[in-house]
Amino acid sequence: MSIECIRKEIDGTTYYITQLGAKEGRRMLVRLTRILGPSAGQLMCQGSDGSLGHVAAALLELSSVLTEADLDHMCEVFGNNCDVNMGAKGRQPLTLDIQDIWFAGQYDVMLRWLAACLEINFAPLWRMWTKGQKRVAGVKPKSPLT
Repeated sequence: MSIECIRKEIDGTTYYITQLGAKEGRRMLVRLTRILGPSAGQLMCQGSDGSLGHVAAALLELSSVLTEADLDHMCEVFGNNCDVNMGAKGRQPLTLDIQDIWFAGQYDVMLRWLAACLEINFAPLWRMWTKGQKRVAGVKPKSPLT
């Protein structure tokens, strides 16, 4: 296996997101578990039928644990592992200084970029956890391998 660089289009802009190395990825996983664990647990305990009440409860839980420092850390770590196509300037590293200008007033784009970074790094793990949650809830897996 090797570290992959995945090309993602977000709002007409191309981002080149490189997976985190294992050491940095483990640290991020621990931090994300502390941040997202209570919210995910809230959804799992109440049943994740997607109702507004369940989502609101999970968001309330998330708002009580997510800090500015956590968000800054995620932006820094993922930014250090990402380039953005800046048109005539070409492909540039998405450092915190660039993010300050690039995402100004475009927090929706910033959140979609962060979501893409999380997906590229942790999607297989998330799929494993959600399959486990379905088993606990009594949902029969589709194949013996899942």
